Amino acid sequence: MSLIQKLTSIGAYSELDEEVRSKIVLANKINLFLITGCLFLVLIIYPHKEILALTIIAASSYMLFMLFSYLKLNGLSRFMTAVAGIFVNSYTHAVMLPPGHSPSPSLIAMSMAQIPLAFVLFHYKERKKIIAAILVDILLIGSYKFAGPWLYHGYEYVQNDNPTNHYYIVMMSACIAVGALYLQLVSIIKATQTSQKALASLEEHKVEMEHTQQQLQKTLEEVQEARKEDDKRNWVSTGLARFTEMLRTHNELEQTYDDLISELVRYVSANQAALFVLNKEEDERSYLSMAACYAYDRKKHIEKHIEIGQGMIGQTFLEGETLKLTEIPQGYIQITSGLGEAPPDHLLIVPLKVNDEVEGILEVASFQSLEPYQVAFLEKLGETLASAIANNRITATTRSLLEKFKLQSEELQNHEEEMRQNMEELQATQEEMQRKEREYIERIQQLEQQ
Repeated sequence: MSLIQKLTSIGAYSELDEEVRSKIVLANKINLFLITGCLFLVLIIYPHKEILALTIIAASSYMLFMLFSYLKLNGLSRFMTAVAGIFVNSYTHAVMLPPGHSPSPSLIAMSMAQIPLAFVLFHYKERKKIIAAILVDILLIGSYKFAGPWLYHGYEYVQNDNPTNHYYIVMMSACIAVGALYLQLVSIIKATQTSQKALASLEEHKVEMEHTQQQLQKTLEEVQEARKEDDKRNWVSTGLARFTEMLRTHNELEQTYDDLISELVRYVSANQAALFVLNKEEDERSYLSMAACYAYDRKKHIEKHIEIGQGMIGQTFLEGETLKLTEIPQGYIQITSGLGEAPPDHLLIVPLKVNDEVEGILEVASFQSLEPYQVAFLEKLGETLASAIANNRITATTRSLLEKFKLQSEELQNHEEEMRQNMEELQATQEEMQRKEREYIERIQQLEQQ
């Protein structure tokens, strides 16, 4: 950083707003320019002792203004810079203007040309300071009339009304006015550029915020969706554990069907449900019989047999695939409400399948379509039910075989007892025959001896 940059940055501390810092830098530049101008003016007006002293005082004042900025009195520094030039002109005017003489238009013009400095050195938000500086400028411009009688020293500079002097002063005033307008224009351009950058930054920030908001919304939706999926998985896991426990704790599966179906209707918020179990006769004839039915919050005692391949239930048994209907054929639902409620219009038929073997059918009717996760739950529950039914059938078959074996064993034991008794009787008969035979032989021998 060069010396000029360091001098112009005096008081422009980082904690201040960007607009205020730019005005402080501009005030320092003006002060440095005026200090340089005053030092150059000293060389020109050296013979005029009073004016020379005023010029030196002015240069010192501008240095003091920069010290104010360094001491964080930037408002006072800029205010003094805005009014100091007019103060010098008014003092000079009062010193050179004889009492009763018309004011010097050139000096008035020079003072008027410095009024815009108030707009240059203060931001438009600092309205009170701008108004105060302008009011002081106006008071200083008109003060020559009252200060002249005490300050006039009889100089011939104004008294001679030299046109050349007036020309230079007017040209200097024009330069000051143009310079002030230029500085104001530069300040406006910089403010516009800063505003544009701020708007561009704000727009970028807005785009980033919208993008961030979209990301957050997407993340929130993903979290909510994940939570819903977790809730569905928990619902499925809880239901499977619940109904598996019911199947495990009941010894007689046939007695469990009613409780399980009624609980299932409530769990899936259905209207009615029925369980059909595969029955196999000894002549290898198979059919589906209704093992349990629950509808309209009541257990239904219905006996129903469905042949394999008959109707939708029999066909589903053959195909082994879940059937979902959103429009139930008229008359299919034979169970109605005594309160006149409308029949359900959604039907789900689930084959109870394990190891590619269908052991039964689960039929669920509802007023609303079951969600995919509910269908998956019923299919998994169907596997559990199928396994339980198959195990129950194996157990029943084993029990029946054991009973048959027991009966056959008892019959065999009875037959063995009869055979043993017959053998004993036969043995006794043989012994009797042998005794008689010995007797006959003895008699024959006795007869032969006689």
